[in-house]
Amino acid sequence: MPNIKSFYVTVLSEALSPCEEFLAAGTNFGNVNIFNIKSLYEEDEHHGPRDHLTLPQKCFSVSNKPLQAMTSLNDNLLVGGKNCIEGFSWNQLILPQNSDQKVKSCWTVDLRLPTDFGTKETVDCMINGENFTAFAACGDNNIHHVDLEYGKVKHAFSGHTDFIHSMSLVGNQLSSASEDGTVCIWDTRKSKPVHVITPHLESKLNRPHLGKWVGAVAMNEDWLVCGGGPHLGLYHLRSLTMSKVLLEEDAHGVNNVMFHEDNIIVGLDGPFVYHCLFSGDITVKMPTTPLRVYSICLQKKDTNKLLFVGGSGGDVDICTSTKLQDQVVRCLS
Repeated sequence: MPNIKSFYVTVLSEALSPCEEFLAAGTNFGNVNIFNIKSLYEEDEHHGPRDHLTLPQKCFSVSNKPLQAMTSLNDNLLVGGKNCIEGFSWNQLILPQNSDQKVKSCWTVDLRLPTDFGTKETVDCMINGENFTAFAACGDNNIHHVDLEYGKVKHAFSGHTDFIHSMSLVGNQLSSASEDGTVCIWDTRKSKPVHVITPHLESKLNRPHLGKWVGAVAMNEDWLVCGGGPHLGLYHLRSLTMSKVLLEEDAHGVNNVMFHEDNIIVGLDGPFVYHCLFSGDITVKMPTTPLRVYSICLQKKDTNKLLFVGGSGGDVDICTSTKLQDQVVRCLS
C-alpha cells in the first residue's frame, strides 16, 4: 500500500549541480530529492525496465517546513531552512544512497530572523550574488544579503510589507516581487528601493478576481517582466513604462518567469508552461504533469537545454529543447 503522503507531494524549488547532470528538488515536506539526469539519457543496451531511474537516487530531510528556496553556488547546494541557509556539498550529494549514512550539511548560516511563532523564520526565495554571497528573501518581508564565506548577513533590504515570491539580479540592480502587490527595484548598495512598480494599478494588467499579488519577476539589461494576480507585463527598464501585456488570453496566475534567448518562459498557477516572444506572440503552449507549476529550472551548459518543471503532485517534467515534454521523474515524500 503506497504511503498516503506521496499523493500530496509538491515540488517548490529546484537547482542543478555544477555539471548539470544532477537535479535537486525541494518539497513541501522539507525533503530534498536528488535525480541523476544523465542516466535517464544514457543508452540502455538491454532495453530493460527503467522505472527505477524515474525515482530519486537520494532523498533526505532538511526541515519540517516546506523548502521554497534552493540554488547552486560553486560546488554547494544552498537550501533555505528554518531561520538559516544550509550548504551541502554536491560531491557528496551525487554519490549513490547509503542507507547507513545520513546526509548532513557542510555549513549553516544563521539568519537571526525575528521569531513570531515560527511565521517569520522561513526563507521564501533565494538567488546567487557575487563573490560567494546570496540574497535570501525571508518571512520578515526583508531581503538579506548573506556573505556565505564568513557566515553572516551583510545587510538587509526593507520595503515590502508582505512575503516575497521572486527575485532577479543584474549587476547591482535587484528586483523583487511580493504578495503585497509591488515589484521593488533596488540598488544593492542601498537598503531602500529606488523604484516601485505596482502592476495591479495598470488597468490593462489588473485582474481583481485573482488579487494583486506578484508571483514572478525576471530582469535583463533592458527589460523587466512580472506577473501574478495581474497579467504578465513587460516593462522597459530605463523608463519603467509598461510596454506590453503578455498572455492576455490566459486566465491563470503567474508563478514563474525567466528570459531565455529571444523567449520569455512562463510557469502558471495552472497546468501549462508558455514560451512567448517580446512581441507577445506565443511560440509554445506546453501542458504539464503538475496541475500547478511552482518551479522551473533550465540547463545553461548543455546543448539540449533541458527544462525542468515542478509543482503540485510531486512530478517533475523534463522537457527537451525547453519545448517538448520528454520524461517525468517523481519526488518521494
